[in-house]
Amino acid sequence: MGIFDKSDLFNNISDSIKTKIESEVVTRSFESGAFIFRQGEESNGIYVVKSGTIDISIDVQGAKPLSVKRLTEGAVLGEQSLLFA
Repeated sequence: MGIFDKSDLFNNISDSIKTKIESEVVTRSFESGAFIFRQGEESNGIYVVKSGTIDISIDVQGAKPLSVKRLTEGAVLGEQSLLFA
């Protein structure tokens, strides 16, 4: 099973195309609590959660960041970078 098989974004793409895309994927690992990118920054790529979770937070003036969503295996982050590349 490939990394894209659990992602809804890639459901309608043929297995041969997924395999070609996967051959170009760069795997990155992040430590717990690390920032992939911050609110207001542009993503430098698309991220697919292979394992673990990603917490999406927004900055709140005068308070701690507010967690608004948790992404799990197969979720996609930074997909807007594909539109503006």
